Order: sequence, then structure tokens, then C-alpha cells
Amino acid sequence: MMFLLLFGIVMAAVIALIANAKGRNPVGWFFYGVLIWPIALIHIAVVRTNPNKERRQQESEGRKPCPHCAEMVRPEARVCPHCRRELEDGWAIAVPEIKRTTQQLQTGETIATYWFNKKRFNSLEDAHAARDKYAAKNS
Repeated sequence: MMFLLLFGIVMAAVIALIANAKGRNPVGWFFYGVLIWPIALIHIAVVRTNPNKERRQQESEGRKPCPHCAEMVRPEARVCPHCRRELEDGWAIAVPEIKRTTQQLQTGETIATYWFNKKRFNSLEDAHAARDKYAAKNS
């Protein structure tokens, strides 16, 4: 009886290690393995790797999302290997996120900059023109 209990705990630990390697919660999988380890072992064998883990690993390698298809690409790439589009120089430079507060949104400069950073316009001048058009329409 003691052997079966020890064997069940060892199998649950193996299942937890496999789950951790696939980016899953090892604690939950450990308890799942303790309860019904044969089913849990088959289940973890067919479960895919967590996509968030893959993305975090690629980001730690310095990869950035392609501006066209959002697939992870090395920053020195000139052509995206996924969508085959040409990437401009400096495409991998991160644009800082702008937090919107009520006070900031009352100023047109911040709205135009926010729109530009969110890629709604190709240039900051286009964003300023849209801001001026919006202000003229609502005044």
C-alpha cells in the first residue's frame, strides 16, 4: 500500500514537471496527478504548450511583434518571415503607451498624440488635422 502511494506521488510530480515545462500550472496538475495519475499523464501528454509562455520566451529573446501580422519577429529583420512584408528601419522601436486621464483628454495635443501612437493615423500631422476637424465640428 505504501508503495502505491509513493508511486502515485512520484507520478504526480512527473506530471507537474511536464505541465510546468508546457507553461501550465504545476500545482493544479500535481493534485490532478495525485487523484488520477493515469488520466492526468495522458492529458498532459496531449495538451499543447501555453501560447503565452511561447510569447514571453520570444520577448525575452528580444523578438517584437510584426506591425502587419503581429507575429513575433527578430528586430533586425528586414522582411517578416510570416507575412513576407518589408519592414521599415526602426520598426522594432517601442512606442510608449499613453495613459488617458480625463484631464489629458481635454487637451487636443494629447488626443492627437494618443491617436497617432495607437496607429489610427500614418503621421502626427494627420492626427492633428483630425483633432482640428473634430474640434471645429463640436464647437
